[in-house]
Amino acid sequence: MDPDGRDVQGNPDTPKSNPVNINIPQFKFSAARPKNYRFSPETKSAIREFWRHNGKTISIAVVSLVMIILFYSLNQSITGYVTRANSLEARLSETNATLQNTVASYDACKTDLGSTKSSFETCSTNLNSRSKEFASCTAEKDAFKTQSDELGTLLSSCNADKEGLSATVDSVTNEFKERKEAYDTLAKSAARLSCCTALDVITGRTVGWGIIDNSITCGSSNYTINCATGATNY
Repeated sequence: MDPDGRDVQGNPDTPKSNPVNINIPQFKFSAARPKNYRFSPETKSAIREFWRHNGKTISIAVVSLVMIILFYSLNQSITGYVTRANSLEARLSETNATLQNTVASYDACKTDLGSTKSSFETCSTNLNSRSKEFASCTAEKDAFKTQSDELGTLLSSCNADKEGLSATVDSVTNEFKERKEAYDTLAKSAARLSCCTALDVITGRTVGWGIIDNSITCGSSNYTINCATGATNY
């Protein structure tokens, strides 16, 4: 396809668009060396045509970039939640170990209740305190586990969306490459038509040409083209 969305091979299934009018000079059968000729299509019209055909592509690329940044930020937040949940689990284990120690002390105090009633009451108080801490940590752990499950579901959904956007970006990239190749082919053809005379074609003369401000300039040393074969170093 060419930059205007037309199939260069004439495929009828390809979407049609308004053609761009290009003024091509007529051949003059003269043995004299042609003067420098400047092929200059309307720049503003070309820009409007380019944006009309590629604006959607550019917008999709920008949205894709924003979504990738959003996914990265969300991943960082999830990592923070997981780290905090692990920290709370460690605190819970420590509190549970403390509770077990307190229970052991409580049993020892109960055996010697007659002589150590005061110590028993202290241990009971400690037991109640640790039990409350244990219950609080357990509730907090359950709450974070619920949040972690919800974020895991959200992450899976985001990953699926990311894969879809990646496929869209790949499709857009391939389309851009095809349009670039079509544009290069059109530029080579226009250079041969603009810079070669009929005598140049017959004799197989090689002439110089270039592209300046979206215009083909003959006589330039940027590129060369063989008028007989159309071979060019562009």
